[in-house]
Amino acid sequence: MSTITKSIRYISFMLLALSCQNNQWEQCEKEAERSNRQCPKIIDSQTQLDSIKFNKHDKKFAYYYSLSGESDSTFQATIDSKKNKERTLDAVTNSYELHPYLQLNITFEYNYYSKLSGKLLGTIKITPNEYNPD
Repeated sequence: MSTITKSIRYISFMLLALSCQNNQWEQCEKEAERSNRQCPKIIDSQTQLDSIKFNKHDKKFAYYYSLSGESDSTFQATIDSKKNKERTLDAVTNSYELHPYLQLNITFEYNYYSKLSGKLLGTIKITPNEYNPD
């Protein structure tokens, strides 16, 4: 097989791989858009999901929540606790719905804002290195 034929096959393979990858990122963007149509969504008596964004350059889903019913400092302490990070990691790792995204090595970022003050209370980030430690 000539070098030119090998190069064309290689380039074709790379374009196909890139196309498939771009389709995955486009699917992630569409999923975020579809989910946003249901927002704001009440999660529980203190938590409202305001929006979801997907950034294909960072390979990251960002979730934006509003919290109410407790003081900002109480929420901040909960968000920043090691136990809360562990629970979030466990929820992401064991979520059937998120499984396809885990295979894409996507980062999940959860941003919590005070409904009263509008202040960012904290962020929990779950990276591929945390849910795929191997």
